[in-house]
This record gives sequence, structure tokens and C-alpha cells, in this order.
Amino acid sequence: MGKIARFLSDEEIKQRYPEENQSTRARLSREAVQKGYKIALVQHRLINFKSDYFDLYQISSGMLDSLIPEHCREFWCFTDLGETPQGKVYCAIRKN
Repeated sequence: MGKIARFLSDEEIKQRYPEENQSTRARLSREAVQKGYKIALVQHRLINFKSDYFDLYQISSGMLDSLIPEHCREFWCFTDLGETPQGKVYCAIRKN
């Protein structure tokens, strides 16, 4: 598994979190987009089901630097932790 940090496209967000999906992660992701945040996928071999929130934030923060440097971004929240066992998390960030 490689290391990936990338923004989801609008089409990927609509496909992954359609309006009829009322799960918490779908509603939170749609809310983030409405508030002006972008949804970023972070994939790393160190992310797993044993990772606590602090570990997830530290790993994600380092990976997100390739998208928006830390001093220029606002991290809102993790929007989807459903794929944590596969080494993936989704989070809402925007340039500040």
C-alpha cells in the first residue's frame, strides 16, 4: 500500500455520498463541502483499526502538507473513518 493524499473530485463526492445516503459520514461530508471545505483522502500503511485519533491526525497532517501546507490550512474534522482498517481516512480541510 502506498502513501496517497489527494482531494476527491465533486463527482467522487457525489458518487460516494449521494443525497439519499443519510449515514453520519455522508451527511458530515456533504456539510463540510457546503461550508467550503474540500474532502481529502489520506492513505498510509500506518493507518489501521488500532490507530487512535491523535495518531490519525499526526499521520494525516504530514500527508496533507503535499496538498496545502499546514500553516495555510484549516482542518475541520475527519469525515469518514469507515475505511481505517484498509489504511484510509477522509478529512475536511480548506485553505485559510
